[in-house]
Amino acid sequence: MRKNTTKTAVALFSLAVFAVAMDFVFIKSSKVTENPIDFSFGSTALRLPIPVKLKHLNPQRVIDSVEKGLLSTIYSRLIKVDANFKIQPDALESWSYDSSKKKYFFKLRNNVHFHSGKTLTAQDVIYSIHQWARHDSLDSNLLLIIKGVADYQAGSSKTIVGISNKSDDIIEIELTKWSDRFILDLASPRFCLYPKNFGNVAEDEYFLKPDGTGPYKIDERVSEITTLTRSENFYFGTPHISTIKIFYLSDQEAVQNYNNENIDNLIFYQIDGDINLRKFRDSVDNVIRSYKTMILVINDSSDPELSNLKIRTKITKRLSPERLVEACFKGSIVATNLIPKGLAGSQSSPSKQELAETGNETQQGKTIFQNEKTIYIEKTSLSPCIQKELNTQLANSGIAVKEGPFEELYKKLKANRLAMWV
Repeated sequence: MRKNTTKTAVALFSLAVFAVAMDFVFIKSSKVTENPIDFSFGSTALRLPIPVKLKHLNPQRVIDSVEKGLLSTIYSRLIKVDANFKIQPDALESWSYDSSKKKYFFKLRNNVHFHSGKTLTAQDVIYSIHQWARHDSLDSNLLLIIKGVADYQAGSSKTIVGISNKSDDIIEIELTKWSDRFILDLASPRFCLYPKNFGNVAEDEYFLKPDGTGPYKIDERVSEITTLTRSENFYFGTPHISTIKIFYLSDQEAVQNYNNENIDNLIFYQIDGDINLRKFRDSVDNVIRSYKTMILVINDSSDPELSNLKIRTKITKRLSPERLVEACFKGSIVATNLIPKGLAGSQSSPSKQELAETGNETQQGKTIFQNEKTIYIEKTSLSPCIQKELNTQLANSGIAVKEGPFEELYKKLKANRLAMWV
């Protein structure tokens, strides 16, 4: 996300640390008319404007946070980190290790398919790791702990000797020294899975229309419009939205189209200027009503104390999505597919040690803040239940939950006085 302290943080999802009952969806938007490109896509397409022009979709090269965030729609990884900072298998069915031999053993799911229909195999994973570990690949330093990566990067070896496959679905990785954190490092959004030899096409050609294993596949890229269609064979289930149209709008174009009701979301934007408050509120309300989505957003620019990752982790550890869903969202379920880490500037996850430390402090009932902080929620029919449940969960933490009308909360946001809100 582009940093500008004078801009309003309209991208509500960018600093989320807590979410409940959310499916793999974005906010719906509608026809764009102020842009010279005709965006008459039809009523079934989700229209997703972004503030950058998509150049390529190579995870080892992308730098902009918007492009980086979009990777998880097309690709998948071996490991992922969920909203509660827990490490979860993604394309893996399971993993095990032998710390005395400095080895990890990975077993692949048997139902992971590339968009071309090809089944993911151990050979594809080994090829992918070699791409991640190239000396010119971003985040390749995270893999130096694998035996043979240093020689591979130096050019003295054409392969990484510490990686091997024991069968079509079993991969063994040997480290130079033991590290518990290695699993967490594999959750980097850059470590995406590719078919061996890029499916026998040139690398540059592959990344124009990559054959990934994610929930959406690239249907076409025409006139700066990228069309994604859902993968019917995605191993975690078929996404609800059939088609996503991604296109570029400048900040000024985005505001103009938004206020003219040509688009319904600005989730990738930080806006300098006034926007249609009622429409903004209604679009958020529509998402909550349609998909029962709730997110706690922490805006650390309005409170420097919240820039401390350990503090944010403590807050997260106090909250129970399960209890909130049970109390206030009857018939809903806790999210399993969340907006990916890295989308529009989400922040880094805590280490295993930090989680352990904050977990112990939480269990001991220690106060997070000596001077009371406030989480604001908009006044709606559900707000009394949400306020009561969150206050119960955050009891003795030094955090109070208060409600207020949307217009008042937005004024606080514009004045950079809204540090935490739901």
